[in-house]
Amino acid sequence: MKLRAFGRTNRSFGPGPWRPLAELIEIELPDFGDALHQIELTVYCNGDAPVRHSPLLVFLESLGGSTDFAPLQLTAKSTFFRKRRELRIQFPTTRFDVSDAVGISGSGWSREALREAKHDVRDAVQWAFNRSIKKTDDFDTAAFLTWFDNWRGLDTDLETPISDLIHAAWSEKTRRRALEDPWSLLDIKWNRMHPEARKILDRPEDWSQTDGLSPHGSDTGADIWSDWRRYARLTPEDAALRMGWNPRDPEARAVMARDWMEIHLALAFGQIKRNGCCPPDLATATVKLLNESLLNEELVVPERLQDWRDRANRYTTILARYAAQNP
Repeated sequence: MKLRAFGRTNRSFGPGPWRPLAELIEIELPDFGDALHQIELTVYCNGDAPVRHSPLLVFLESLGGSTDFAPLQLTAKSTFFRKRRELRIQFPTTRFDVSDAVGISGSGWSREALREAKHDVRDAVQWAFNRSIKKTDDFDTAAFLTWFDNWRGLDTDLETPISDLIHAAWSEKTRRRALEDPWSLLDIKWNRMHPEARKILDRPEDWSQTDGLSPHGSDTGADIWSDWRRYARLTPEDAALRMGWNPRDPEARAVMARDWMEIHLALAFGQIKRNGCCPPDLATATVKLLNESLLNEELVVPERLQDWRDRANRYTTILARYAAQNP
């Protein structure tokens, strides 16, 4: 069984103490019935988180852009996707506030913080079970909660730094995923995709929403794909403006060079996935940026540079067929 958890404030979204905890739990978590195979939890902190001054934030402020975000005002929510056997939960934390969780970083949390996060997860899951799981569903909620309460992964091997335990859990999870069919790991509604799209994009990595080198796996690409209805008809320029920066400003383009490429890539491959083709102008512009990225090694972290070269060359080949249609 899979358990994934994240944190959210009005200024950030990320692992927090909840995802490291979920990583530790998941490698030991057994199945409790065939009706539910995955739990996705977002733990939110309502209110207005303190501003964290980053280089990007300072740059946006220098351009006169808004860095204000409305205070978060979410409510608890639980949705059970029976066909996918997935339970999605949105639940408030009562143990962390926006100051604690503002960065939503996945590192640096203590065992005590993860113990507190365990209470958050437990409260959220029990609430969602009561709300969404029926007695007729093939899933033993009582057995799950009993196992969860008895799990002592944070109270063993106390001599080992918690960061090492989390890293070991992540490595084990990665090993297990490598044994699975990569297509089965994708959360794709294929009935919404063009029937030719999977023939054109014939590798699972092209559809990944977690691989940072994929068209919709980067933060920018994921934002566009998750809100495709709003972005489908936008030009890259309009998409950038919607994201809060002006691509017509040379300084902004220089600072946001990778974002600019990711916007093009997300829009181009979004068109292929939904429509089975890419507009020639967009394809031509994206190919140009991909080629430029191969000359600028600073756009990619060093350990993934060769992966990006291989990926960029393949994406260029895919888009070239549409770019060739430009008069």
